[in-house]
Amino acid sequence: MSSNVSVRGVAKNDIIRYVDKNEQQRTNSRQSLERYLFYYNRYRTHEQSLQLEMKVQDKTRYVDACRKVLLEHCIEGYDKNFENSQLPHFDKAV
Repeated sequence: MSSNVSVRGVAKNDIIRYVDKNEQQRTNSRQSLERYLFYYNRYRTHEQSLQLEMKVQDKTRYVDACRKVLLEHCIEGYDKNFENSQLPHFDKAV
């Protein structure tokens, strides 16, 4: 029996090629998975940033609307005080 043949009649070189082929497939699979995860994480992060941006824009619109209402009330109050002469009067002769 030669040293290149195993018990079942398969040459050691064939086994080594099979193992190398499996190792290469495993390496390719790992690289494909890493590439997929990289792009998936980029996509997911982009989606999350868009959602956050929409929330910030909604809150900004709400604050702007509240600011407008507050300013209108301040102007109305100032106008009413001015019309009713409720502003303090200062004497010129002090």
